[in-house]
Amino acid sequence: MTDKKRPGCCGEDVVFMGPPTGKGGARPYVRHCSDCTTQVGTLKPVGEGEPLHDGAILLEQRPAEPGVYDVRGRYRASKSGPPKVTTPEYRDNYVRIFGGSQPVGQA
Repeated sequence: MTDKKRPGCCGEDVVFMGPPTGKGGARPYVRHCSDCTTQVGTLKPVGEGEPLHDGAILLEQRPAEPGVYDVRGRYRASKSGPPKVTTPEYRDNYVRIFGGSQPVGQA
């Protein structure tokens, strides 16, 4: 990935997409970020059921401009650990689902 500073930019976060490379839908891109930097790299679409990686971006295609996408958001992975289930239904039915606490024998 290459970052270059451009003077007098418009301040939009836009991706200009190249043609598919034939490797899992990957496509080269040039991204003009809102902080007036540019990035060059390869984007790959996320398939159904695939995990999201930190830095994944949500794109919206501009209707009148093929190959031009507005960046609408960015995924950032949570570093706080596994998800916590704290619904009242889960707490109320824990014993029914997993069974009551049973004494643990000694080895």
